[in-house]
Amino acid sequence: MQTEYAGLRLADTMAEVKYAEGYPPFVVQNPENAKADGNPFSFFEVIETKTLSGDQKLEDCRSWEYPDDQSKVRIDVEFDAPTKTLNSIFCYSEGSNACPAILGISVGTDEAAILADLGKPSEERIDGITKIMKYNSLNAWFYLTKKKVYMLGLKSDRPVDKAPPCKSGSLSCEPWERDWSKLAISPGAIVTNSGELVKPGRADR
Repeated sequence: MQTEYAGLRLADTMAEVKYAEGYPPFVVQNPENAKADGNPFSFFEVIETKTLSGDQKLEDCRSWEYPDDQSKVRIDVEFDAPTKTLNSIFCYSEGSNACPAILGISVGTDEAAILADLGKPSEERIDGITKIMKYNSLNAWFYLTKKKVYMLGLKSDRPVDKAPPCKSGSLSCEPWERDWSKLAISPGAIVTNSGELVKPGRADR
């Protein structure tokens, strides 16, 4: 299971993302904040954060964008609404393969290579000219057009939290080396060595 990508981790807080990436230049307007103007796509409006005013706060926006004009790469992150912790990290590349690879898959990789390396996806669908391939047990998603990857990243359909700290004070340790005295682990939950706690959810198909 993949939980780290592009220098970020699933379950990072908004403060941790800002610390790692800085203040996001853009946010995507939340559906519940969209104006009832009759436009079904109005909630996808991208807003410059410097234009936020009044009672609008960065922390009220669940989707942030970090574009890099020089490399033509954009990192998109999205936070879980109840917990405001990171539940998706994606990289979009325009005309370059500068996005970090996931399991050896990078921008420009063709569909046949993905199937050869990872097998049949848990889910896949075609939306217009885009195919989305999801590997739920790995948290890995790939977006393709003309049978080649143009965007990829991690997204968890199950809640991801931080596990208790290591008893030794180390940043990484085995699950049984953590201090569970104040937190009970649910049956079926997954704990990574780097400290993510993935709660049980729907079964992967």
